[in-house]
Amino acid sequence: MANNVTPFLTFTGQGRDALELYAAVFPNAEVEQRTEFGPGEDGVEGTLRQAVLKIGKGRVRLIDTPHRTGFHFSSAMSLFVDCDSAQDVDTIAAALSEGGETLMPADTYDFAERFAWVADPFGVNWQLSYGART
Repeated sequence: MANNVTPFLTFTGQGRDALELYAAVFPNAEVEQRTEFGPGEDGVEGTLRQAVLKIGKGRVRLIDTPHRTGFHFSSAMSLFVDCDSAQDVDTIAAALSEGGETLMPADTYDFAERFAWVADPFGVNWQLSYGART
């Protein structure tokens, strides 16, 4: 039986930069695991072999694939984050969208006291929410 679902983000050389951005942006983030490709290995030296980032109670896995895949991120899939405050939504949205794109600006919506949807500079989509309204 499955116990967890963990998003797995595949990058093509930007994984280390993404990991560092996410670890800096989320106040409670913790890098639990990080290994990089070394000399003579399948991947480009210094890129992520694998990393696990804990954000709150959730985890995200990141890798840099050594293969050219043509993979890209799409707004059809996003990471949804329940934030501790409206200020967190604003701060995180501003940091993640720098060099990326704002799809829904940080604001009050019918479904949340504060919400934003952004694509970060790597193309990963994030929905940030505080005060969900049902």
